[in-house]
Amino acid sequence: MLNYAEALNEVQGPSTEVYNMLDQIRRRSGITGSVANRSDLTSSKEAMRNFIHKERTVELAFEEHRAWDVRRWSVAVEALSRPIYGIDVATNGAISRKTAQGRVFENKMYLYPIPEGEVWKTNIENNPDWK
Repeated sequence: MLNYAEALNEVQGPSTEVYNMLDQIRRRSGITGSVANRSDLTSSKEAMRNFIHKERTVELAFEEHRAWDVRRWSVAVEALSRPIYGIDVATNGAISRKTAQGRVFENKMYLYPIPEGEVWKTNIENNPDWK
């Protein structure tokens, strides 16, 4: 239903059918009220797109969709290139924020590299920026 609502919004913009799909998903988890009653969402395709992206993030949390969604939405460089933070607790109890892991996502990563063996066999050119 989320995929359908997202695709329909991209084609038509906010519509009754998009609202109905989102309302069905929200009612299933006990959220009352209609998406159609929110004037901030019904104003534009972009506002509804942002809302649907947030709904996907919440609805599909821990189901391994996020990395693929941000690639499909072409925002992976911004979403996946941020460091992962943790905390350091000193022996005196002082807490400080630290970078646990640096993350990198470059534009070339939208396409996987073609394995070297396949390039040699077929003499095809690899995807951009992959040597």
